[in-house]
Amino acid sequence: MEGSAWPAIPNPAAAVVLPLGSTEQHGHHLPFDTDTAVAGELARRVVATRPELVLAPPLGYGASGEHEGFAGTLSMG
Repeated sequence: MEGSAWPAIPNPAAAVVLPLGSTEQHGHHLPFDTDTAVAGELARRVVATRPELVLAPPLGYGASGEHEGFAGTLSMG
């Protein structure tokens, strides 16, 4: 779906794979979007084997309350 218009989706009833990953700190060695990047890559691999599925852009939100004291954390709870 990312970078596409609606005609690119041949089946309007297709199931959509929505990758979800947290945006949070991972120490000094990994970027904030590590979880989102992993979820996005896993979803891309799944959709590559299942052409009837549609891949949505990853969302970088999760429940990361334990990381809320760190700058850059996006948390829903």
